[in-house]
Amino acid sequence: MEIVLSGGRRVVLGPAAVEALASAEPFPGNPDVWCPQGDNAALNASLISQGLAERTSEGLLVLTPRGVEARGRARRLASALGPGTSSGRVVIDPHLGEKEAKALRRSLERPVSAGADEGALVPAARVLYGMMFAVFAGIVILDLPVLANLLLAAAAALALVLPQGLAARRGRRERAEALLAESLTGHHVSPEMLDEDCRGLLRRAQGAVDAVLSSSLHEEGLLLDSVRNRVVLADAEWSVAEGLLRQTRERERMAGLPTPGELSRRASDRALAALDRDLGRIAERVRLLEEYADRVRAAEDERQDRASAREFDAIAERAAVEGAAHRQQEEALASLVRAQETALRVAEFDVSGDPGPQPSP
Repeated sequence: MEIVLSGGRRVVLGPAAVEALASAEPFPGNPDVWCPQGDNAALNASLISQGLAERTSEGLLVLTPRGVEARGRARRLASALGPGTSSGRVVIDPHLGEKEAKALRRSLERPVSAGADEGALVPAARVLYGMMFAVFAGIVILDLPVLANLLLAAAAALALVLPQGLAARRGRRERAEALLAESLTGHHVSPEMLDEDCRGLLRRAQGAVDAVLSSSLHEEGLLLDSVRNRVVLADAEWSVAEGLLRQTRERERMAGLPTPGELSRRASDRALAALDRDLGRIAERVRLLEEYADRVRAAEDERQDRASAREFDAIAERAAVEGAAHRQQEEALASLVRAQETALRVAEFDVSGDPGPQPSP
């Protein structure tokens, strides 16, 4: 499918590209930098070739300003294509500190490495066997001097120890992040934690928030205070996610309770009515977010409409100027044709009216 960005730039996005852009998430600690999701080399190359993404000096794939604009359009497409197009993203408590939020997000996105619990270096016997084999190969096969054999043995030991040492270090870091994430239970909500109806509401709320934050009006600071806008929307998204998680857990708890008699059935009806009222209030907040996003889209479309109208007027003006130049050229050409016709008539008159020289008698 083709998307027209501001300035008339057209980009072509397949379903995978729409999904990657729609599910892009801000880089931890830098909400203005968005990272597309997925690790498809061909897809990433397509995004880069169309100017939607670029690699940082650290090799991280991030969206360009054009890509951020395309992300907003992709979110709309994902919503229009159906609820299964994008499953939503994890919502982190915006009141967490930057360090805790980064660690929590990394822990949620990356499971602890397999074998990380081992944490120990290579057993001494394996190192010894490796060094002995290296010395044997150096003396018997390669016929190296003593110093070279010692260096070869040390290199063999390092080759055995270093990789697992690095893996152990990485495992310790990941375990520390996992422990931190466990200590922050209750400070994040993922779509998998919600029932289907609540996931739909969360997806709608996130779509509205993303539409505002990815709009050109927000990027250019035209929506009042950009920082305040981001903070308020993050709080609103977290409030919706928290309420939906509470709804899901309470309804699951109700589903597991028996209602053997009239008293418990009436209490169940009251609890269900209370949950429905609470869900209605959450849905109203989602509707307000969507209304705000619709107003931003309308203002963005109106701005684009005016910009396009100015461009069309400029094209018409240039065409009028060219038309005036064409008329001048046409008049010059017509004058040339008239002069040529006059010259031909004069030449014809000279030929027919001049008898030319007469022969002598």
